Amino acid sequence: MKKGDNYRYTLQFPAQTEDQLQVGELLERLGSKKSRFIVIVLAEYIRDHPDILEGKSPIRVTSVNNLPYSRNELREMIKQIMTEDGLEVVEKVDAPTNETQSDNSIDAMLDSLMDF
Repeated sequence: MKKGDNYRYTLQFPAQTEDQLQVGELLERLGSKKSRFIVIVLAEYIRDHPDILEGKSPIRVTSVNNLPYSRNELREMIKQIMTEDGLEVVEKVDAPTNETQSDNSIDAMLDSLMDF
């Protein structure tokens, strides 16, 4: 709702999943800066999907947990892309000895995907 020169909204969501808990904790830590953060994130989304402003494209809210691919399918796609790009594919890194090994670990990439 617009009030004068400001927009004012109330945001509420359940705290039932790991994603919801992480988002809730992040927003709590942001304190009075959460509004600026949300504006930045949504502005980036709008830049990536400009048709949304004209109502030409539907808003799709998805979760990493609801991706159309299984973890194994994602792993195989990542391996294929890395191989095509000439990158070394490291299947599993127990104790990385250097930054490159850690960055190229498919499991590390998939685990990091949960952060988004």
